[in-house]
Amino acid sequence: MRTSIAKKSNGSSNEPKTEAKKHETATENAVLSLEKRIQKVEELSIVIDKWRKSNDAKKNLTGFKLGADGLSSTVIIRDVAGQ
Repeated sequence: MRTSIAKKSNGSSNEPKTEAKKHETATENAVLSLEKRIQKVEELSIVIDKWRKSNDAKKNLTGFKLGADGLSSTVIIRDVAGQ
C-alpha cells in the first residue's frame, strides 16, 4: 500500500513533527533520572558511612570489659553531644 502526504507549495507536509519533541523529552528525562540516581547514590554512601561508624562503636563497646574488684564502682559513658 502506498500513502500519499499532501505537500504545500513550499515543500513541507501537513503531517505534524512530533518525533523530535518525543526524543528531546526522553533525553531530558534520562538526564533528570541520571541526576536523581547520582543524588541517591550520594545519600546512600552517607548512610553507609554512618552505619560503619556505629558498627565500629558497637565493636569497641563489646570489647570493653569492666572488672569488679568488690568495690563500689560507677562508670559513666557520654558521647560528644553529652548523652
